[in-house]
Amino acid sequence: MKYFHISAEFKLNQEPLWLRNFRKKFDVPYTYHVTLKNPTEIKDRDVARLKKELESIISSSNIRSEKIELLFNNLKFNCTSSGECIMVMSEQDKSLAELQAAIRKGLSKYGMHIKPEYDSFEKNFDPHLTIGRHLSEQRFQLAKQLLDKKIELKGALERIALTIVDEPTDDKWTDLGNKTFFELSANI
Repeated sequence: MKYFHISAEFKLNQEPLWLRNFRKKFDVPYTYHVTLKNPTEIKDRDVARLKKELESIISSSNIRSEKIELLFNNLKFNCTSSGECIMVMSEQDKSLAELQAAIRKGLSKYGMHIKPEYDSFEKNFDPHLTIGRHLSEQRFQLAKQLLDKKIELKGALERIALTIVDEPTDDKWTDLGNKTFFELSANI
């Protein structure tokens, strides 16, 4: 059994120093990304087919022919099964939303999400950058005090990342050796 995750990786036009320091304290050092498919189980024998199907979905979308830039500027707080979470939301982008829906629909056959709330997250796609996660109530309150209410982060979509791991742990998810990248020529 393996686990997979699909994300749209974004490069921020400018990464403010406060954000870099904030994430060091309250987050995992993930590349800035919008999750398109939450961590899901997959059988070892299905991995090669998954990669081909994802390539086909990406190729048939508009995502490679458009430059996708998002403005992340609205704070949102969420409680998950693993603690409090801090996100910076973006408005919907039609091409990105269509790609996410195609991925959700086309790859839903592969297995169960590793957390029950992930199904709802995918059905209600809400693009965001997570800047704090797995926070206890005390750390969450501290993080909220450090945040300015006016946040404006601009970023361009660089590529789609498929991550496949043997164990769903933070160090495995961030290991570049576990990633397959789908480059987007219009966005580079």
